[in-house]
Amino acid sequence: MKYALIGCGRIATNHVNAVINNGLEFVAACDLISEAIETLLAKHGLENDKTIARYTDYKQMLAEHPDIDIVAIATDSGVDAEITLWNFADESEEDNKNKGLQEQTSNVYGNGHTSLYADVINAIKNDRAPYVDAVAGRNAVEMILAIYKSAATGEPVKLPLKDVASTDFKGRFGR
Repeated sequence: MKYALIGCGRIATNHVNAVINNGLEFVAACDLISEAIETLLAKHGLENDKTIARYTDYKQMLAEHPDIDIVAIATDSGVDAEITLWNFADESEEDNKNKGLQEQTSNVYGNGHTSLYADVINAIKNDRAPYVDAVAGRNAVEMILAIYKSAATGEPVKLPLKDVASTDFKGRFGR
């Protein structure tokens, strides 16, 4: 399966590990800072791999590689809100419900990327739903943000949350 990465910062190395561990064909990487792409690829011994195209414009990358099967967005928190492209080759009514979902935290620390990628790949190949879909992921992040908000305010928090992001808690919890 062909894979592309948008965002080559701190968390992106976990995505590249998952790509390598799952045997995906890494065809393109994109970051606003071209040096970030090279630094990331070098961490994984891929700096001389000319089959991985480099881009600073994700729209150009996607236009020039319409055959990409999986695109991961690993940009800095908040930047990915600008990337609103959710297109599926065989889009269903269920897919429409998931358009626009995004993770609102930069604190995933790479736990589970390889197994998550393996499950998504298996789900695509076997035409099944992934074990953890976009809605479940969003709900888990919302629960964590609710815990953070309650800890910050000392008050109970009701779900669904409104206008809360991980960046609201910057500087708390020793970070």
